[in-house]
Amino acid sequence: MGTCMVLSCWSTTSLEDVASSCNGLKWFLLNPFTNRDVMANLIRRAEVNGFKAIVLTVDIPVVGKRYDGFGGMFTASYFPNVKEAFKCENLENLTPNIANTIHSSLATWDVMIPWIKSVTSLPVVLKGILVVDDAKLAVKYGADGIIVSNHGGRQFDGAPATIEVLPEIVSAVANDIEVYMDGGVRSGSDIFKALALGARAVFVGRPILWGLAYQVVQD
Repeated sequence: MGTCMVLSCWSTTSLEDVASSCNGLKWFLLNPFTNRDVMANLIRRAEVNGFKAIVLTVDIPVVGKRYDGFGGMFTASYFPNVKEAFKCENLENLTPNIANTIHSSLATWDVMIPWIKSVTSLPVVLKGILVVDDAKLAVKYGADGIIVSNHGGRQFDGAPATIEVLPEIVSAVANDIEVYMDGGVRSGSDIFKALALGARAVFVGRPILWGLAYQVVQD
């Protein structure tokens, strides 16, 4: 459809398989992990396979209590030598404690963004911005874009709706950086509203997953 796909680093399908199946615009979403070698490896794989930007998740220094989001089984083979890399023996059952040992709580503005830009020439987009001060820091430290996002409400259930904070963030930084939005987008009119409030584009997740799940059930 000519849209952009942002592939999560936690995908159960490898970025190589996705790249070989999709000729469209692809970005790669990366979390700040405790093991920088793992991050660098994933960035290099994304570059080689034609991904055009690195999207860094910045709103999970500590993983929130997702009561319905942990405990499920998933394939951990996406990362090379993942258990050795994270010194974790039970990645097939991703509990909050295990997730917090994998994600780095020490990833700061002045360290993480410059480091990523030192290992790739791809644009760096920060996902998880909700306040003007953070948007300004993204500009200060060289990000190429930001996604106004509340992690779908899964990280902190008291977070504001992204459409409510979008205008003030656009007003503060849109002349310096591209601003996108996700969260709560369920229809074309929702997209129109976000664009009218200054977003360059919007991203959706759950509507696509729900549609695919429904199709699988019907099949």
